[in-house]
Amino acid sequence: MSDDLSGIARAVGPDEDPVHDLEFSFCTLVTNAEQYRAMVGSMRRVGFDDSCAEYLYLDNREGSQGDGYTGLNRLANAARGRLVILCHQDLLAVDGPDRLRAIVAEMDASAPDWAVLGNAGVRGGERFYYLNEKAMVIAGPTRRPPEPVESLDEDLLILRQDARLGFSHDLQGFHFYGTDLVTQARLRGHSAHVVDFRVEHLGAGRIDQTFWDACARFEAKYRRALTPRAVATTCATVHIGGMDARTLRRRARDRELGPDHVGWAHRAKRALRGRLSGHRLTLEGVTFRCPPEVPFATYRALRKGSYKAAERALIGEHLPRDLPVVHLGAELGVLSGLINLGLAPEVPLAVVASGDVALCRENALAGGKGRVEVTAEDTGASFRGGLANALGRIGVDGPYALVCDFGGEALELLGAEPEVLAGCRVLIARFRPEEFYARGKTILDAFGRLEAAGFKPLGSGGDVVAAGR
Repeated sequence: MSDDLSGIARAVGPDEDPVHDLEFSFCTLVTNAEQYRAMVGSMRRVGFDDSCAEYLYLDNREGSQGDGYTGLNRLANAARGRLVILCHQDLLAVDGPDRLRAIVAEMDASAPDWAVLGNAGVRGGERFYYLNEKAMVIAGPTRRPPEPVESLDEDLLILRQDARLGFSHDLQGFHFYGTDLVTQARLRGHSAHVVDFRVEHLGAGRIDQTFWDACARFEAKYRRALTPRAVATTCATVHIGGMDARTLRRRARDRELGPDHVGWAHRAKRALRGRLSGHRLTLEGVTFRCPPEVPFATYRALRKGSYKAAERALIGEHLPRDLPVVHLGAELGVLSGLINLGLAPEVPLAVVASGDVALCRENALAGGKGRVEVTAEDTGASFRGGLANALGRIGVDGPYALVCDFGGEALELLGAEPEVLAGCRVLIARFRPEEFYARGKTILDAFGRLEAAGFKPLGSGGDVVAAGR
């Protein structure tokens, strides 16, 4: 394939005076021609064609022509579009121009001071992700409302041209420029929002020493300019306006210990609470056993009520009470117990445990309504075999619902043999996008195979999708 990109986009020269006679300008720093071609092609296919859009790039394949600050400033200055879309080269389109027009109309009516939009951001520690990526799947007809934020992820930034925003001239690199842009907007009296404009982001951010160096430069800049405050981004919390010595020491210690470290005080509290409760925790009014060997992160999620929150929400909204259910890959049986709680009396539930079978059985029965069969996962069995065995144990040969992890093997099977889910009416599955990417597939491929098998997305949360037919 030719490395010449002139047929699909326009390279930006050093001095250009733009005329804003288009709706959309897509601006990208390019290091991989194949990814960029795929991105531009996908955007054109959903309607961002020459009638409404242009595609601009800086060619960084053989050396840097500009970074996330200088390069994107240069591209934005050359853009003809009234909306400047600063995006990564490793995106694939999901939504088209009509959806973006509707979002802009909604923002103009509800928050006319808006200046920049994105699909992932943070406000006060609360995260909003409206895209498909390694750990997130967005599907279904329900659209999430816009959310004002303090920072935006850089995979997609939609800048209103007439806001006259730009990136800081005294920062450089490829990190935190989304947060810089939001900060600039807020300083000028504008707002920034996460909106439900869907793309698929194939890449994964890398947090290495260059990331932390960029964090230090970002904080130093705003320390000189602003009073102290903390801003959470999608990857880290940055302190604008300075930090006291104690906070600096704590942050350095936490980075050195890593995200999985559990301090002695937390371990001691867990041990004491476990002895007092008999190692039991209550979730949604049901008491489950949580033995000491359960990882601390799982224990904390159970205790705080956030354990498998996405699955629980989709199960509560979409799982029929009167359909037999197969739950493949149960870890503790807690989710199985909550499924059991929601079923009508005597509706069967088959649980295939990936962990301790006795623990899964005890917790699955804690819901106390359905007829439950719990078996150990056969690590040598295929997805098809595990599903068939589970259905056989509860004597189901008609319609049923399936709750499972839907990884790469299941995707391949669905594409080759869609009849494997012939009786399934509702599917609630954790998609594990990283497995699709490892096989050279995308979330869009997965949705295509689901739709070919007769399923329609009903909703999503985190990397969990509900589909039905």
